[in-house]
Amino acid sequence: MVSALGMNYFDLFELPISFKPDLSTLKKKYYKLSFKHHPDHQLSDNNSDLDKILDMSSLLNKAYNTLLDENKCFEYILRIHDVLPEEGKAHIPQEFLMDMMDLNEQLMELEFDHDKGKILSLTMEADKYESELYKSIEPLIKDYSFSSISQESLQKLVDFYLKKKYLLRIKQNLLRFASA
Repeated sequence: MVSALGMNYFDLFELPISFKPDLSTLKKKYYKLSFKHHPDHQLSDNNSDLDKILDMSSLLNKAYNTLLDENKCFEYILRIHDVLPEEGKAHIPQEFLMDMMDLNEQLMELEFDHDKGKILSLTMEADKYESELYKSIEPLIKDYSFSSISQESLQKLVDFYLKKKYLLRIKQNLLRFASA
């Protein structure tokens, strides 16, 4: 996944591709580039130059927000590898889906019986699933190398991403119930 400038977001900030980019370096590079490319610092009467400046400013913001957010960064790296399935064509193991169906059923029950104890219990259960998922891919993230990762490892990362995305929707619904 390459920007209009012909580089990926990591190249833009001169960072190695990583699931856990150095946030301090990212922020420093972002502020330096943002200042350099900010429209207020670029004096030009040429509209095409202004368009390029605005495009660069927009790209910097999008790239920064993507790499800063753990989930967006994870998705971005998988897109660079071109391994994410098309929307609606993902294969998620049946056992996981059954577990998520159980969580969803408990969520639906909360609509009729707003029980803070059940909300807390369900939140802890979702957190436990997420923690177990992360433990299963932690070594892959720690030892990740863009140029030498195997297809099998990439598939494990895709599976993790898809499952985590599913869990995030459940956790968002739980937050909705908790704040009601």
